[in-house]
Amino acid sequence: MLAACSAPPRAPGSADGTSLAPPDDPTDASAPADDAAKPAADASQGAAACTRASDPYLMKGDAFPTCDTWAGIAAGDTAPSTLRATSLRDADGSHGIHAVYLTEASFLCAACVGEAKWLRAQLAQGGSWYGLGVEVVQLVWTDVEGAPANIQAAAAWKQAVGATWTVVADPDFTLRVQGSNPMPVHILVDPRTMTVVGRGTGFEPTGPDAAQVEALARANANR
Repeated sequence: MLAACSAPPRAPGSADGTSLAPPDDPTDASAPADDAAKPAADASQGAAACTRASDPYLMKGDAFPTCDTWAGIAAGDTAPSTLRATSLRDADGSHGIHAVYLTEASFLCAACVGEAKWLRAQLAQGGSWYGLGVEVVQLVWTDVEGAPANIQAAAAWKQAVGATWTVVADPDFTLRVQGSNPMPVHILVDPRTMTVVGRGTGFEPTGPDAAQVEALARANANR
């Protein structure tokens, strides 16, 4: 049976499509380090310019807006940094990113916690995504009080669910669509083309599901 948390639609948070700017105060200890993009530095992805979304509602077949940036905690790190969407692009597979799974979470969403537990199993040794080059990014929309998430909320979520993947603050709800958004909302992106190839809502995942993510990763790894 599908579990989901209801989330109302949100209007875009900025006119230029940027999801989240780093904190204004450069002396703030919680501020992300400049150009600390992970999992890969932008320069290593070639000279392709970043793209902005022509429509704020990402659907299957759309190009993912690679100009987006988020403040958060990268996989394997505890210090704040800035994740740039361009770092998820791996056009030739040289960085070992074969599939990108982005999922939207909220502290007020029990189903999102369930998905996090499932993600740990998928990525752990013996899980169906283990060693396949699946890059998971969890975008936290609201904090424990229901307010728009900030980098502290992202860090708190990462610790609370034991995330081994990148967790970032996403107060603009990047993955939303017009109308109802049962959470978690998740999309599958092909890192070769940065095209959205799957979309789903709720948990248990209804699409993209585990098999679809695995199939994309294996296909890209074998090219």
